[in-house]
Amino acid sequence: MQVFKFQRVLNYINKVFEFYSVLLLVLVIASISTQVIFRYVLRNPLIWIEEVTRIFFIWMIFMGSIVAHSKLAHPRVEFFTERYFPNFTKIFIKILLNVSILGFLVLMMVYGFNLATRLRTVSMSTTGISQLYVYIAIPIAAVVMMINQINFIILDFIAQKENK
Repeated sequence: MQVFKFQRVLNYINKVFEFYSVLLLVLVIASISTQVIFRYVLRNPLIWIEEVTRIFFIWMIFMGSIVAHSKLAHPRVEFFTERYFPNFTKIFIKILLNVSILGFLVLMMVYGFNLATRLRTVSMSTTGISQLYVYIAIPIAAVVMMINQINFIILDFIAQKENK
């Protein structure tokens, strides 16, 4: 019963990140369009819009990664394992993949946090925004993807238990 409550909360969190990734895509398109209009139509380019677009783009990439990961839209090895391997090998490969992904996400969180905190004193040249606000997206995305990955491991464990 607790798993289903956790699943509902996690689905809500994933929907929030899906909304923000779409919003960030719209903001990237709007800021690029604004820059094109100001540069080529009005002949008065905005010097700060490139940095703002870069911030939106970086955040969009990591929020979109959360969405793709939560929907298992990233390429996976399961396509080959489902066709060519016996059940025991499939289970072993699935466990190995899940643990490997979780390990990668832990490294992404740790090194992303280190990068963001090291760059907190470095400001962007035209906007003056701290680089911390740009690169903190890395550990945030890693934490949310780790929660999703743990959820996948739990669901796989429950499925394996029910199949026995």
